[in-house]
Amino acid sequence: MSTSKNIKKGMKLYRYDVVEPPKDGWNTSFKSPIYIWDYEGPKNEIGAFFLFDSEKEALDVAKNVIVQRNDFLKSFNPQLSVWLTETTTTEDIQMLDLAGCKDVVDMYVTLWNENINVFRTDFYKFDKVFGSKPLSILLEDIKYMALEDGKKEKNKVSTCKCNIENFYNTYEDKEKLPYACQELTDFSNGEIFKELLEKKGYEGYIFRETNANTFCLFHPNKLSKPQTIIISNI
Repeated sequence: MSTSKNIKKGMKLYRYDVVEPPKDGWNTSFKSPIYIWDYEGPKNEIGAFFLFDSEKEALDVAKNVIVQRNDFLKSFNPQLSVWLTETTTTEDIQMLDLAGCKDVVDMYVTLWNENINVFRTDFYKFDKVFGSKPLSILLEDIKYMALEDGKKEKNKVSTCKCNIENFYNTYEDKEKLPYACQELTDFSNGEIFKELLEKKGYEGYIFRETNANTFCLFHPNKLSKPQTIIISNI
């Protein structure tokens, strides 16, 4: 699987907002209150931009957020409106493509094979309830899984897979990969991951979060001015 993807100039991307519309173009300092944790602060600490390649998917995700955070959102957005923003890439953008990964094991092995080492003591799986754990716990399992098939033992492979999957045992199976991909830029992870990718010439990464691809861009300099409409009674 190729892990490098060149996003061509002219591609349309979409994002939703449920607290307030984007202000002053692309604002890197805005932190949505619905994604701020009491003890860790804003999830999107680095001010990255998350967009979908599907307008429908952006609206569907917004609907789910409203359902899940209804009471909290009403204090900011009493009408529970959605602001849908459309933008277009103004230049080609080089991205790390994780959208084809089939599970967490595949995604982490892909990173290891790309020499993107997130398996360190300062890079975390964040958990409000059970506490955060460093990805360094998985280092030996990932190194083994990254070996060529002929050099791996079946029982050892099974053990390593279980260790990695159990690292995300607080999530349902279908949620493990999307959350693991999200967490690459959560909180303090964001600055580390951004630096690792930019050293390799990547301007962001792509992952499969729902029924469409999610594009995480570190900078908005290759996006057109956001065009936003408000949608009520979604």
